[in-house]
Amino acid sequence: MNLFISSKFLNSKPKDVSAAAVNTLVSADAKTPKIEGQKQAQANRLYVVTNIATEKLRVYERCLPNEGCVSRMILETDVVNGEDEGGTRTHAGSYRVTSWEKFYESPASVYPAWYKAGYPPVPAPGNRSAWFDSEYMPGGKGDMRGAFGWYTAKVGPNPSGQWHHGTAGWGADKKDFILFKDSFWGGVLNLFTNIRSHGCTRIDNESVAYLRNILPVGTPLIKIYARESYRDGSRQGYSKQPGKWSYILTKNGAQKTNNHQLADRDTVLAQSTPKSDWLDQGTYSVDQHPDVADGDLYKIGGFRGTFVIDEGTVYNYGHPSGIGRGGFKDEVVPSFMITNDGNLSSSRERSSSSSSSSSSQTTSPANPFPFSTYGGG
Repeated sequence: MNLFISSKFLNSKPKDVSAAAVNTLVSADAKTPKIEGQKQAQANRLYVVTNIATEKLRVYERCLPNEGCVSRMILETDVVNGEDEGGTRTHAGSYRVTSWEKFYESPASVYPAWYKAGYPPVPAPGNRSAWFDSEYMPGGKGDMRGAFGWYTAKVGPNPSGQWHHGTAGWGADKKDFILFKDSFWGGVLNLFTNIRSHGCTRIDNESVAYLRNILPVGTPLIKIYARESYRDGSRQGYSKQPGKWSYILTKNGAQKTNNHQLADRDTVLAQSTPKSDWLDQGTYSVDQHPDVADGDLYKIGGFRGTFVIDEGTVYNYGHPSGIGRGGFKDEVVPSFMITNDGNLSSSRERSSSSSSSSSSQTTSPANPFPFSTYGGG
């Protein structure tokens, strides 16, 4: 599970973040729905690859064997993975999306939902530290508001409570709770307390809303720990011009599973959802240009194989030692992701967007989270 913890002092440990405490929170709601048949049957042509080492998530459109093409990346975005202590590293493995939930909250509302009927409104953009304040908690109780964001994708089998989900923030702050780890102040705070999660993969809310819109239950979701390379360093056929997706976030389906949850603008308008039920709207810039990223989040060093990011395959890959594993026990990655062609491009220069796909949109000249650490759970 992936949570933020508030703390008033930089040299203190975040409260209530022991592995035992996290497991207690997960256990009441961590039952994995049955997914028989989903290992072979694909819900659609899309699959997700999260590279834990580089904290990048990418979505691919699969090319079938008889079509004479290669799979194509259609989304690249930054994520935050688990911290490197207390058994909270993010696990690798081959999973499937088992369910989607809108505005999930932890048991006992320790981390109250981003939206729930009767709850106080969430903090306005520009007031980032307020997500930890009691005035935004139902009944004044809770450690952080909206830690699971707009949507949560539960995965299985054997997920250990490590899901993919949104986070706090919206409007002008929409990326800050993700990009803070790469900022100057994120580096400073990380000297005193870990600013990552307790195993889940945290995604900004616009990106997770887009994922919810395109990924049905059963979609393969693969987590690896690998160095990255290209098949074609020039990335012919890929455009640097981002795609666009317009959305309207509504109250419909709050705390519900798999129904009335899409935020696609055309879908919401077709449903004649009254504006009184709208919470936010905008246009999401869909990064569709693959850019190699360097990273070794847990300083493992012993990479086993390569992730070919422009075609969504792995070459000579195995999960490195030191990384926990979930998912299907007999499947490192799905067979359609495996390539035997070791002719990879030597061009691994990082573009300005590879370190953070949206860094140009969010700047942090000063500490954006005064008096709070950016903890994980």
